Amino acid sequence: SCNMRIQVGPDTTAITSTPSYPMADTFKLHSRPAATRKIYLDFNGHVTPAGIWNDASDPDMVNAPWSIDGSPDFSDAEKAVVQETCRRVAEHFAPWNVDVTTEDPGVESLRKTSPGDLSYGIRVVIGAVTGEAGGVAHLNSFSSSVDDPCFVYTEAGYGANVIAGIASHEVGHTVSLVHQGQNPGDGEYFGGHGTGAFSWSPIMGNGLRPVNQWAKGEYEDASSTQDNLVAIANLTSGIPLVADDHGGTLAAATVAPGLSVTGGGVISSASDLDLFKFTAGRGNIVITPKVSLFAPNLRLQIRVLNSTGTVLGTFTGAGTAGNMAPAPITFFAPTGGVYYLELKGIGNGDGITSGYTDYGSIGIYSFVASWQDFIQKPVAAIILTERAVSFQSPWPLMVGLL
Repeated sequence: SCNMRIQVGPDTTAITSTPSYPMADTFKLHSRPAATRKIYLDFNGHVTPAGIWNDASDPDMVNAPWSIDGSPDFSDAEKAVVQETCRRVAEHFAPWNVDVTTEDPGVESLRKTSPGDLSYGIRVVIGAVTGEAGGVAHLNSFSSSVDDPCFVYTEAGYGANVIAGIASHEVGHTVSLVHQGQNPGDGEYFGGHGTGAFSWSPIMGNGLRPVNQWAKGEYEDASSTQDNLVAIANLTSGIPLVADDHGGTLAAATVAPGLSVTGGGVISSASDLDLFKFTAGRGNIVITPKVSLFAPNLRLQIRVLNSTGTVLGTFTGAGTAGNMAPAPITFFAPTGGVYYLELKGIGNGDGITSGYTDYGSIGIYSFVASWQDFIQKPVAAIILTERAVSFQSPWPLMVGLL
């Protein structure tokens, strides 16, 4: 057989393995190009017609293009921030069927003109506004009949982590999410808890810690227990979940043919399991897993199962922001036969006073795996025959081997 890697599931390697895209493509990025719902990250400046965010008799609202150096042209350094911001927001919204893009989709793709219109979304205007808050949004405006943007107000020195954190927070409001605070304590905006690998914050709080996830108020003294994952998919202004890319049972596992495979997918909830089935010979199974290269939400666990579903090995990411995927794995298969890889998201810490549970441990992954060929050895046939004895013998009739 040809030892070729077969792609199973969506090809997510651009998110998990590519450090940067060509600078010329910075304003052509798409996380799900075929999705009809859009989150447009607008760094290019925008004019919001009067009457949407102010009175109809007021002047139009004018936002200048985002810039680090004040020049109207985008430098490579600025383009790098735009790219990283897009990747971070795409990871936040990976479980939903929405295209996070830096390319202007046009007004008609951002407003919902009728109940049957499925092509709509939200413009996120990103730029400096002196003296304003971090950002603003109209609640449930994702499905507005007009191009009703939300805003990210940047200041000098804001990096992609801050811009993306505010952008996802404001988009959250447009699909019904409310603030997550702590009473008593941080009030309306919870700034997170824990240190090191357990440093975590909710996106709808003041979500700027290294691990920044959707939440449902599991942390101590939460002011809101709104279930973010359910609320984002609400039927009024929300975004539908993307179809499950891999089955979660032995019977529904994605089959990986041949001797190696490149796999990809999205873990969309704490209950989402992705299983891959393959046939391997006795010997090493080698797996190299990855999660989003920038700010992954997913702390990935991989388990190796035998043909009956018994767990033979468990491998997890360390849980720090840069180590959310397991290190490269070499697992020795004791016999030839059917094996499974099971992928899921797990928590880190108790989620109450430090770390996070598996609730928000969701996002994009990829992996490369290879294994030994399974060779079925031939079984020799033994033929038994009877041979007649023509003379008188004290021994009984013998059955011999020919």
